[in-house]
Amino acid sequence: MSKSIVLRFFALLYQFVNASFNGSVLKKIQDFFASKLKKSSEHSFFVKFFTKAPLIKDKTKNSFICALLVRIFNFFAKIVKYFEKMIENSLIGTTVLWLYKNFFKISVRCYGIFLLSFCIVCEIVLIFKSSDILLPLIIGIFAVIMIFVNLSFASIFKNSITVKKLMTFFDIDVYDDNSTIKTDKETYLYFALVGFASGLLTAIVNPVLILAIIISLGFVASIFINYTIGAFLVPLIFPFMPTMAIVGLILLTFLSMVLKLFYDDEFKFTKTNLDIFIILFALVMLVSSVFSFARISSLKIFMVYLVFMAGYFVFTNTLTDKKKLYVFLSLSVISAFLVALYGIYQYVFGFAEGSTWIDTKMFTDIETRVVSTFENPNVLGEFLLLMIPVTAAFVWNAPRGYNRFINFIAAGALCLCMIFTYSRGNWLGLIAAIIIYISFYDRKFIWFGIILALLSPLIMPQSIINRFLSIGDTSDTSTSYRVYIWFGTIKMLKDYWLCGIGLGSDAFNMIYPRYAYASIVAPHSHNLYLQIIAENGILGIIVFLGMIVTYFKDTISAVNGRKKSILKAICVALMAGMAGYFVQGAFDNVWYNYRIVMMFFMYLALSQSAVNLLRKEEDA
Repeated sequence: MSKSIVLRFFALLYQFVNASFNGSVLKKIQDFFASKLKKSSEHSFFVKFFTKAPLIKDKTKNSFICALLVRIFNFFAKIVKYFEKMIENSLIGTTVLWLYKNFFKISVRCYGIFLLSFCIVCEIVLIFKSSDILLPLIIGIFAVIMIFVNLSFASIFKNSITVKKLMTFFDIDVYDDNSTIKTDKETYLYFALVGFASGLLTAIVNPVLILAIIISLGFVASIFINYTIGAFLVPLIFPFMPTMAIVGLILLTFLSMVLKLFYDDEFKFTKTNLDIFIILFALVMLVSSVFSFARISSLKIFMVYLVFMAGYFVFTNTLTDKKKLYVFLSLSVISAFLVALYGIYQYVFGFAEGSTWIDTKMFTDIETRVVSTFENPNVLGEFLLLMIPVTAAFVWNAPRGYNRFINFIAAGALCLCMIFTYSRGNWLGLIAAIIIYISFYDRKFIWFGIILALLSPLIMPQSIINRFLSIGDTSDTSTSYRVYIWFGTIKMLKDYWLCGIGLGSDAFNMIYPRYAYASIVAPHSHNLYLQIIAENGILGIIVFLGMIVTYFKDTISAVNGRKKSILKAICVALMAGMAGYFVQGAFDNVWYNYRIVMMFFMYLALSQSAVNLLRKEEDA
């Protein structure tokens, strides 16, 4: 792959463009205006403010909130350690801990005995119930084969480079002793009895359900063994899973991390400048939900948001080195690529709901707006908007040529899928993201962007041009619909600006219709900032804006003056994507979809982790 003609062509093309630009008139013009701009902005308040690193995490050490959290933590730590001793001294606890610590070193024969005992009893039960016995029979044959393998998983895979790297990555040390733990007859009997008892349960419970429970318990145990397993699963699966499944995974991972924090004295909690804002925002949301006009509904939404905010702390305490950050983002790109491919498939072959979001009278040349796995083209666009800059950063800075080529293909698919959403707000957001990325990372591509913008009317399909030119056209039902909702929301805020009305569409629908213009009702305000004020009041928007300003201040101050590197590229890409996200937030409530809310807090964590690593790298 490294000798691929295609890769060599792109590498030579990049080198040619780079060399040509460095000695060109365009470079001189750019440098001239850049120096003038730098001189004129040297004494600017905004430049000084955003290029100075925030020290919030240091200043909040002695705050009341921090002191309160430390006391609460110490209280629960004592409780956890007390129960830990009780469990260690009990028979069941000793057994569970033994399995927990030696799962990979226990002989495969033990697991085979368990499965065979389970299948024999299950077969007998199913025969009496006149049910199908094929599945237990197949598993039983597999169990017999396992019984003949008197080796542990660690011994079987001790020479596998892939498995060894995977275990090392997740800090699972199973290679300090490759020998299999010696098991006596009592241990075999124990596994047989557990299998026998599990088999008896099939008399009242479906055998498939029991196996599913066993597998689920194994999955839960793996996350409790190492919480980072759950953290790395999130970016890979969240675009394809139901919201509550993601909530459950993040909650389980967070609980695992908290337990590790309580009992592992060597575990150090990673602090960031956004921690205090996340906590304050959660408190504001809690108060808003308690006093909501639809209290039960708002509290349910708050609990979901709270889990996503807890996920922020999971991610910042997972992505503690460059390798983990790179793997996490790579998994995100893989899932985004699959989402984009499905969206392109929908555009090519069509789907039933493809024309649902189109004003067919105004846009007769648009047949389909794709949604992929997100059920709405605007939501899909928001997902792609956050992912495209990250993928582009890998195209610029991936460690190997084939990595860059693969990410180039992925970036192309994501951009193509973004076009097929026909989401104008997201298009504007992507343009803003591109401008910010180029401005902060590689300004020589500004001219390429200008040329591309000038040539785009000649190469773009007319449907895309018409859609883009319709931005701000109130004859478009989508635009006029939003404008009326904004007016109605602003009118509502005159009465509810102080404390808000509570989280969610139920609270919004109870109050907003009284203020609606032209009798147009909606489940939300179609504007992120209006929505936050409407739900949480003035305090909510103050905390939110404080969090966002600190986010940009932290990132800009970290990348300012730093030499080009993969970490700088990631920091700039995440910031650019987030800036585009906030542009889209002016045209839609980007928090209407739970998965995009989760993605927002995940990206805050990614940015903070990247910023911390960049500062450590420069200081080293």
